[in-house]
Amino acid sequence: MVFNIQAKRLLTLVMVTILLVTLLVFLNRSDSVKAEVNKDYSGEEIYKGIVLGQGKVATLFPQVWDEEQIRKVNSKESLEFSAKIINEMKLSDPSYFNNLKKAVNSKEPLEVNQAFENGSYLLNQAIEKLKVNSYNSKSQNRAGIGLIAIVDNSKYYITYYAAPKESLEVSSLANVKTSKKLEQEQLIQNVVNQLSY
Repeated sequence: MVFNIQAKRLLTLVMVTILLVTLLVFLNRSDSVKAEVNKDYSGEEIYKGIVLGQGKVATLFPQVWDEEQIRKVNSKESLEFSAKIINEMKLSDPSYFNNLKKAVNSKEPLEVNQAFENGSYLLNQAIEKLKVNSYNSKSQNRAGIGLIAIVDNSKYYITYYAAPKESLEVSSLANVKTSKKLEQEQLIQNVVNQLSY
């Protein structure tokens, strides 16, 4: 009889342990499943998702792009304008998006950081080639009208759409050199964790 009580306690302990291990594996599974699903994003999809908040990649980074921002930056006008920017970036450096994907897949945060710095330079060139109007402001991070790409702490680029309520915002990786260092490093590491093989 004493043996039956001890066996029941042992069986209960084993079952609770198995249940806890199963729960831990199940709860951690979502991140690994996300990583498996997201391996096939192109460099352009990665860039548009992280920097411009467009496409499925943007939803992987809720600390950068919340649902409301994603809705705003995926308007028809924003998508059309960002397509022009991406095309200009491709003309300036046709291999940039392939290099970005390689950097992300390398799992090296320094390579990813350098790739986004290169992208920041290309973004600035594309904006200049598209002859987007610019103005300076030190107190404003984002505006509600037109396209805004923050290139340094004080320069914003704006172009007006037919529907002036639409805007295109960029993440902190669009201006890598002026981002807060810790925030930038955390975002780079998150990019590596979410999107690399």
